[in-house]
Amino acid sequence: MRQNVLAVGGLALALGLSPALASAEGTMTIWWAKGFYESEDNAFAKVIEDFEAETGIDVEVSLFGGEDGLIKAISAVEAGRPPDVGYGHTYDFRALNLWAYQDELDPVSDIVEPLEERLQTVAYEAVHVRNGTTDEVDIYAVPIAQSSIHIFYWKDLLEEAGFTPEDIPNEWTAFWNFWCTDVQASLRDKGHRIYGVGLPVSTAGSDTYDIFMEFLSAHQAKILDADGNLVLGEPENREGLIAALKDYVALYESGCTPASALTWANGDNNTAFHNKTTVMTPNATLSIPAKYFGEESRDTYDAIATSLFPNAVDGSPLAYRSAVKTAVVFKNAENKEAGHRFLEFLMRPENINPLVDGALGRWFPATTDGLETELWQGDDPNRAALKAQYANPMEPHPFVRNYRMMRVNAEALWGRALHSIIQDGASAEEAADKLVQRISEYVNAD
Repeated sequence: MRQNVLAVGGLALALGLSPALASAEGTMTIWWAKGFYESEDNAFAKVIEDFEAETGIDVEVSLFGGEDGLIKAISAVEAGRPPDVGYGHTYDFRALNLWAYQDELDPVSDIVEPLEERLQTVAYEAVHVRNGTTDEVDIYAVPIAQSSIHIFYWKDLLEEAGFTPEDIPNEWTAFWNFWCTDVQASLRDKGHRIYGVGLPVSTAGSDTYDIFMEFLSAHQAKILDADGNLVLGEPENREGLIAALKDYVALYESGCTPASALTWANGDNNTAFHNKTTVMTPNATLSIPAKYFGEESRDTYDAIATSLFPNAVDGSPLAYRSAVKTAVVFKNAENKEAGHRFLEFLMRPENINPLVDGALGRWFPATTDGLETELWQGDDPNRAALKAQYANPMEPHPFVRNYRMMRVNAEALWGRALHSIIQDGASAEEAADKLVQRISEYVNAD
């Protein structure tokens, strides 16, 4: 990738802004995730320009794409030379709670607590994490945006199969049977070599984990309690885990999803969907329809529907998990006071809302006023589906309550449990018990 490591003057010149003058208050450093769209980077550059103008503080900005920013931040923290402010799209999954536990982050309750009434409930909850040195929970990050798992399907393929959106069941088992039996069978009868569902069943990437979390929710299987203690092995939760494993494996073994799904990396289910070898796929963010946001591909964008998961098995609304994207101030930063000042400035509605809107709906706002912008008040059906989804119960991911769950995800234990059934012939009960044992080894480690 091309890495933008630029002083603010360089960033300003690159985006057509005016460089700020040197400040008596010194310089602060920000490492930020490069946007998926030019509009994101332009919005962020405007925030930097306005912050410099208001405060007189010079800002050195480094923009990183993909995993580069996370890797560099981890190395900088280990070396004791972090930036003042950091933000990455995978901080929440890979590092935030570990950094907080290791006492590497500066508390930011001064920024977040005054925002409580403006923040989505799950976004506010997700930034309360435990410090292992003090053994106390505090606010160690500022919620910028969030994402969850959505359902995407081709409207034209659904119609060709002889169905309408109103035919899609909202009952858990009937929902999956509809795509696997009714839609897939109908399209194959018409000569399509196609699968009803694109369901990742791999140990590569995070998609399997993200989707399987919703299967656990559907079966009311809790992983941790409110204090971060493992409860997945308790009888009711074990029963839900076994049922979730059976449901997930059945979709693969019935031939409803491509055999290659066993080795899919993140993005492979997107590719299968774009190639129309699958009718429906679950996926995080609006990245699938976002591929066709441009006017030249508007017809394709309009052919994709975004929808919610069905209700849980007991008929209640499904409790979704929200991945809250966060910015942090590092404890050992040279100018962390300026870092606090910048994040307070960023979270003002006139700054944070245009930044999140620059992602064109890929990220869901972390603030309630973020939904009042033109982007979210419009009639776009895909964004309307996200608003409807976030009106349902939302929960933070398990690693928010116990940072050791990040290790469970990194080791792909959820995917390995599925593979043990599919490839090794283990029963769902055996796979569940082994999974609980392995998770316990991580969660209960000193």
